[in-house]
Amino acid sequence: MSENYYTQTPNFVSSVSSDVDPRTRLFSFSTLLGTLTGNNGMGPDFPVNINYSPTSASNYWNMGIGTSLGLSMYNRQSGDLYLESGEMFKVNDTGSQPVILHQKIRTVVFTRINDETYRVIEQDGSLTELQDVAGDGLFRPVQRCSPLGYALYLNWKYDAVGFVLASVSDDTGDTLCTFEYDGYGETTVHFFPGCTEAYYVTLSTLNNYLTDIRHTGMEQDYAWHLDYDDVGMGDGLLTLIRVTTPTGLVKEALYNYGTTTGLMHFPDEAGLPPLPAVTQLTIRPGQGQPDMVTLYSATEDNNDNNVAFRNYLGYAFNLGSGWSPDSDNMYAMLDPDYLYQTIVTQRAQEDGLSDIKNVYTYNNYHLLQQTEITQNGTRHLTEMDYYAQPYQEFDDQPAQCLFPRKQTLT
Repeated sequence: MSENYYTQTPNFVSSVSSDVDPRTRLFSFSTLLGTLTGNNGMGPDFPVNINYSPTSASNYWNMGIGTSLGLSMYNRQSGDLYLESGEMFKVNDTGSQPVILHQKIRTVVFTRINDETYRVIEQDGSLTELQDVAGDGLFRPVQRCSPLGYALYLNWKYDAVGFVLASVSDDTGDTLCTFEYDGYGETTVHFFPGCTEAYYVTLSTLNNYLTDIRHTGMEQDYAWHLDYDDVGMGDGLLTLIRVTTPTGLVKEALYNYGTTTGLMHFPDEAGLPPLPAVTQLTIRPGQGQPDMVTLYSATEDNNDNNVAFRNYLGYAFNLGSGWSPDSDNMYAMLDPDYLYQTIVTQRAQEDGLSDIKNVYTYNNYHLLQQTEITQNGTRHLTEMDYYAQPYQEFDDQPAQCLFPRKQTLT
């Protein structure tokens, strides 16, 4: 679904720091399988993360739809640049060098070495080399270098399931990790093969969706289990709704009050159906502990399906040049009158206690403008002011326009 539109919201830390991003109200999942450190501890490090994006229909890593390893990658055909940080930018690649759009301050350098090789340089001096090793226009990571010059090499091959990552090695020739695909929906990741500290993680898929993660590094056969359902994402795409952890804790997201009718409306000119949004997150710790229930809404009466409301997709945003699927149309110009909100209510777990209500308000640059927390008559308000100038086009904004200028607490 995300191939039909672009938004800057994944580039904020809230998209990966919580189960439900309050900006987008999408339920995501991430877990670390292990960290590879090459060259006898000199680096670079390679954290092997499993990341899930609910709006992605891609399966670049052959580990499940919407699932990735969190490495940099570039799709030249669509102009999408995916970074290790989880950020995703659109790129104008028609000139002598590619230009990352909507990047006021260069937090990463992206250059074209030749027609088959690109390079990503991070702020710490580390770099990742991307190559079109499969000849399909998708530039995959083939080498990671630390600021000291040590390297890891990502080796790719054709397999029964397609073009896949086969192994990771370092300058000494040691193989730190291998990937084994059985062709029936199961991938086994072998960490430190041949060493005393070796272990492996098995990723199982069903109908091309990641459903189980089993880690042999634990004393018992513990597993993560993931469940999916059709919540109205469109194009037949299923969405993660439930995660069961090895300890038995369960996180379950309810979208659209249990329907498949989306709540997040696009601008009318987009001609796209509304996207789903989480309306309730239930965490069941088990072990006799009470459930933790959190409600999400944009309206005070928690009845989002009765009215279209302003949101991160730009519904009812009128400034700028209009809708385009290749850019965040709300980045055209800062409109101080366009604000959207998410009300997050943490339900009281016991009788006699009060709910905690958090109201997050964002501007059309998706910056957190205000946070209001209330409980039992007590109110705490945080207001943020940024360097962005009202009614000024994004290209004319100061370089620090997305940075906070002043914080007011009440």
